[in-house]
Amino acid sequence: MNRISDTELKGKESEKARRERELQKLEMNKADLARKREARRRKHDKVGEANWEHRIRANENRTDEVKARIRALAAFIEKTRRQTEADIEKMRHGYQWLIDQEMRKITDIEAQRDEAVGIRQREIEALKLVARKIGEEIGELGIRKREEAEELRRLSVTQEFDDVTPLCLPFYLAGYQTENKTRFQIFPPVKVLSSEGVMATIRKKLGDFRAASRASLFLQTRSKSMNRMLNLVEEKMESDKAFSGVLIEAAVSSNIMLKDGFKETLSKGVAELKAEGWITSKEEDFVKAYT
Repeated sequence: MNRISDTELKGKESEKARRERELQKLEMNKADLARKREARRRKHDKVGEANWEHRIRANENRTDEVKARIRALAAFIEKTRRQTEADIEKMRHGYQWLIDQEMRKITDIEAQRDEAVGIRQREIEALKLVARKIGEEIGELGIRKREEAEELRRLSVTQEFDDVTPLCLPFYLAGYQTENKTRFQIFPPVKVLSSEGVMATIRKKLGDFRAASRASLFLQTRSKSMNRMLNLVEEKMESDKAFSGVLIEAAVSSNIMLKDGFKETLSKGVAELKAEGWITSKEEDFVKAYT
């Protein structure tokens, strides 16, 4: 196969792969278009129904065109490959004597290689002896290091704690107040999962879920034990008013809603969520109405 036909074949294979991806998208869109048409039909929206019907037909026409192009590309690729295989077989039979000549050269090279390998193996054995010696010295250094560490521990002053004491446990405390009742909810630390690849595709299909349900799919609990502990804190706030008052006082002093620039930061974050399809325009307006 010459350079021109090789380049052309690669171009056709790339086009075929591109068309197949396009066909997959068209077939996926077909069901979505049908669903939207039925929605317009249920609402007796003749204009809307006709619009989606037109789009469905355009999708089907494009699908037929792509399928035809894929078949043509597949036939061209198969024909080219068969021709290539025939050329290769012709060359194999026509130049067998060249192959035999090169095989004799290979035999000579293998002999030289075996000799060089023998020399290299002897060098490797010598290096192994050196490495073994170095390993023994490293072992001795490790023993000396442990002895010195033990000596340092013997000379140090031991500090012991009677109980395990957490130094810092970040969490959010949210309060919901009506005319007759106040309820509190603690949000423990979570880890946000990546939305790349497959998750990005799933995210686009979650339009019918509430914002909280969509967000929960990408939030992973950092510690189940920590969650259980914070649940106990919520229960204690319900039963122990003094404890609840102390915790609320501490939370008020760190209220993020009173921090400078919080409104701007929140508005920017909500706009980014809207731009990426996490929330709807209605949900964005709802958040802005309360800020």
